[in-house]
Amino acid sequence: MFMGFLLHVLILVGLPICSGYFSPDTTDYDAYGLKVAGNNLISVESQPDNTAFFILFPPYNNVSTGQQCSLDYDNGNDYVYSVGVGFQASDSNFYAIGQVVTGKGQDADLSGGNATFIAYYNATNDLQCGQIARTIISEIPFLPDDFLVMVVHPTGKFALGLAPNFVFRFNPSGSPTLITKTSIWSNSSFTPRAADIDTNFTIVAGIRVNSASSRALASVVVYLIDNTLSHIYSTWTYVPKNNSWQSLLKFSGYDSWSVKYTMSVDINNYNPTRVLVGVPCVNTVFHFIVGGGGTTLNLTDQRSSGNSVGFGKGVAWIASDQAAILANIYTSTFSSWLSSQIWVYTQLPSTSLASTPTAIIPNSQQPIPSTISSELINLVSTPNGLIVLDVSGGVLFILSTPPSHYASTDPNLALGSIAIPSISTTQRCLAGMMKSDTGIHPCSLCPMGWRSSVGSINCTVCNASTFCPPGAVAEVSQTELQTISQAYPYYENPDTTLFDDVLLNNVFHIVSTPSGLVVLDVSGGILFILSTPPSYYASTDPHLAPDPIAIPSISTTQSCLAGMMKSDAGLHPCSLCPRGWRSSVGSINCTVCNASAFCPPGTVAEVSQTELQTISQAYPYYKNPDTTLFDDVLLNNVFHIGSTRHCVVVSPTFWTLIVLIPLLTLIGILLMCQQCSRSSHDSACMKTIKKWFKRTDLVVSQSAFSKVQQW
Repeated sequence: MFMGFLLHVLILVGLPICSGYFSPDTTDYDAYGLKVAGNNLISVESQPDNTAFFILFPPYNNVSTGQQCSLDYDNGNDYVYSVGVGFQASDSNFYAIGQVVTGKGQDADLSGGNATFIAYYNATNDLQCGQIARTIISEIPFLPDDFLVMVVHPTGKFALGLAPNFVFRFNPSGSPTLITKTSIWSNSSFTPRAADIDTNFTIVAGIRVNSASSRALASVVVYLIDNTLSHIYSTWTYVPKNNSWQSLLKFSGYDSWSVKYTMSVDINNYNPTRVLVGVPCVNTVFHFIVGGGGTTLNLTDQRSSGNSVGFGKGVAWIASDQAAILANIYTSTFSSWLSSQIWVYTQLPSTSLASTPTAIIPNSQQPIPSTISSELINLVSTPNGLIVLDVSGGVLFILSTPPSHYASTDPNLALGSIAIPSISTTQRCLAGMMKSDTGIHPCSLCPMGWRSSVGSINCTVCNASTFCPPGAVAEVSQTELQTISQAYPYYENPDTTLFDDVLLNNVFHIVSTPSGLVVLDVSGGILFILSTPPSYYASTDPHLAPDPIAIPSISTTQSCLAGMMKSDAGLHPCSLCPRGWRSSVGSINCTVCNASAFCPPGTVAEVSQTELQTISQAYPYYKNPDTTLFDDVLLNNVFHIGSTRHCVVVSPTFWTLIVLIPLLTLIGILLMCQQCSRSSHDSACMKTIKKWFKRTDLVVSQSAFSKVQQW
């Protein structure tokens, strides 16, 4: 077996002077571009930390060591931005684009500049890795900076390279051709972040710089261009809603690569008019329709996961009406990763996304294998299903399965284990579940009143007279159900009421049915709470159940305890009889007690008043001597400080004296002044009054006192 490589092309970027050098983090599989690609004929992953490509050949559902190999880069200084394959390619070929890392500023070639390359590999014979041929095609005086995006035509016949300051089209077939252009973007500040190509057009998503008067430094822009890199057919700019948290974004740090400003683009290969664009920094995935024969771009829908950031880290079309979205959650600054989920949508409308996903991975049927990190960084669609890339370079293949089967990622169900890559296995739907269409999504639980056997495409309706809870595997006659009645007291602590509500609202998923409630917890456990008739309640205590460890858990019908009642059918518990009423076991209503009887709340029998014993006990009251002071009396009665069982009563006469005493004093002073004014102004009386007025600040100036004398 021999694998030949027809062509390896280097595009050398020659600059006379290099002001800096490119030094990427080779351990970061999320940096600068997509590191994995695949189709029906080949799967390839660029491993920058190993300076090699990991290659896998089909069939993917039965992988052996002979189907995989590692192929070193041409040069140990090479850094691959991204790899790509044609979705519908007929040959086992792939492309790689990147830079030669100069390191410490040394020149990479004789021309004195850094080197940017695109490499093309074609496997003429599968199952083995062979030698590499390398050819220098041209020298181009441009640097890609941090942003260099590559897309491969669906047939694999050519590739496009997209950078801020140049673009090129490379065709390796026959006599290799390279067409380079230095200006295509309508805004020269535009930096491409992600792209995808169809047979007639290309979608490019990126960021452009705003004007100095704009509040935000930059904006998200999506271009629709032709595959010859000659025309921009349509441009769409993201405008956040007023007063939304997205409208407050500044886009600081947009001019250098960071995970915060990564994006994802995928054109539906089964219906190329549909396009998904994921923008994690605004936590939104946009759905576009391409019209006008591939010349117009129209936004038709958008979806978000709430007030977090990271939704849309990866997007992928699985079928014409099926899609997958990588719903990551990061801290607000993207400094730390928090969680990863894959939201799977099926049976989508023709022009929009659904409000909720059909399934979320991981789930009970599709856990994250132990060989794969929980931090997922991207998705790639293939004709066979989905390729998932984790932060450490681990690869997970989730292969599409036919109806009645699901793609299990549980390594315990695999016939043979292989650490790299992890590949799902096809498993039949469990009894009580069904799957009616092809896809990567798990099987669904049959609803109440329906049942199914192993490997079912659809659920079968149960007879009306039988008992079929959700996930039923067979019909159960109502006559076979046993009702057990047993008194069992339940004491509710009011302190735990709020905590119980929090658990019910956040941990359990509750679904109403005609017969009661179905409660599903986060681990997949199911609890059925069935409606009960009057005088009975639905007990969920496993000690009262015939089988305490039965799965699923089902409530049992129990008689109301003595002192309680329940007058109607429902899920609610029995109610306590109020004061003056009583009841026996299994009562529909409470019975009024005799007027001479003692019946506290929850009474089970009347108690005669004569049987009660009165106990008298002295209770001392200690008077606080501090409150006898006038200040305390005034404070306790004028200001409200707190409630108490005791109070101080102040007579209205007290308040009358408080007002009259100063008034009478003032009148007396005025009379004295009038009497003194009739005598000489220099009399001893007048001198005395003047002296005391000055001491009490009643006279502030000589003129003021003169007015008193004149009066």
